[in-house]
Amino acid sequence: SGWQELDLDLDGQAEVMSQGEIFGLLFKPSSGGGLIELDYYPLLRNLTDVLSRRKESYHARKAAGANEGKSIHEIAKELPSGAERLFRYDWHRRASCLDHFLHPATTPENFQNIDYREQGDFVNKPYEFKINGMSLSLFRDGQVWMDGERVPLSVQKVVIPRDGEILVRYTIQNGSDQTIDARFGSEWNFYQVPEEWELGATGVRLVKGTVILEAQPRPEFWNFPLQTLSQSEKGYDIIHQGICLLPNWKITLPGRAI
Repeated sequence: SGWQELDLDLDGQAEVMSQGEIFGLLFKPSSGGGLIELDYYPLLRNLTDVLSRRKESYHARKAAGANEGKSIHEIAKELPSGAERLFRYDWHRRASCLDHFLHPATTPENFQNIDYREQGDFVNKPYEFKINGMSLSLFRDGQVWMDGERVPLSVQKVVIPRDGEILVRYTIQNGSDQTIDARFGSEWNFYQVPEEWELGATGVRLVKGTVILEAQPRPEFWNFPLQTLSQSEKGYDIIHQGICLLPNWKITLPGRAI
């Protein structure tokens, strides 16, 4: 039990792991301080085993609508209904516990379609970390864009695994003299088929209610299915990879008193 530091994927950067009786956690500080694996031992499942949406060579051919250079078998393959919306690709790994700072006017549709501007530099940037007993502290002194200027901002998230529970506590501090208005969101991605999860009044129930994701103060819970377009011998298929959840809040951080 407890936290241990190791380079599990042999990329020269440290990961941090905790294994309890119910949950196993693997954080990657070098990539947004993100949670890249959440194991749920009672069902022997990694709940965060999702694929990011990446561009494939056959996407370009279908998006262009051209048949030049394709075999008769490829020409016969048609896109399923609604597949055109899948020609959008993730700019970061679909990990969890990732920290977004969005413009207050950003909508759920903007976020799903990657049609928004990230105002912070936290999602895929390195975090420092410190292990203190049973808690893991991940922190970054970064910046947000406000009215065309870079404004200093720091984020700390403290992760505390307990019996049957994982607590993540955020502290966000404005390092400037000006007020920061933004929408802060903590992104979570789960390998769940539609019948396994539901959004309730107080949070999201996963694995048919076995695991519950809650947040305080009560956020807006944005969500959308993670889907990819795959090519097979029979044609093109829309593959359900999981769900993306973004509990988020409109926040106002006053500047430091002069």
